[in-house]
Amino acid sequence: MSMLFNTMHSSLPHGMIIKGKWNGKEYKIRRLIGSGENGTVYLVESNQGLYALKLSAESLEISHEIKMIMRLNKAQGSSLGFSVFDIDDFTYHGEVYTFYVMPYRQGASIERYLEKKAKKDYLHLFFLNLPMKLNRGA
Repeated sequence: MSMLFNTMHSSLPHGMIIKGKWNGKEYKIRRLIGSGENGTVYLVESNQGLYALKLSAESLEISHEIKMIMRLNKAQGSSLGFSVFDIDDFTYHGEVYTFYVMPYRQGASIERYLEKKAKKDYLHLFFLNLPMKLNRGA
């Protein structure tokens, strides 16, 4: 299990710079937003503004989440309001982590936002991918 995402969900320190391995974009950690089974989300800042950055040692899970966000956006156009700004890798203490960056929206999580919208097509897209997760043993 990776050093960052152990059962205690230890977090990276405030002010630390995360620099993408491939795109070279830099993000300064402002604070921890939350952590869960598949990674940790930070409020970060860059030259362009504030963002939510999700960092995980599970690159397959992150890839799946990014695909879901893109499918939701494709199904609903810009009305969904979520977009992926950057996708990259980050090395910390010799371990590689994958991250993606989205515009920071103060308020509810994606799950609460979708529940509030209560549109069947959002839920339909999530349930279409549920068998894939079950087949992988997630």
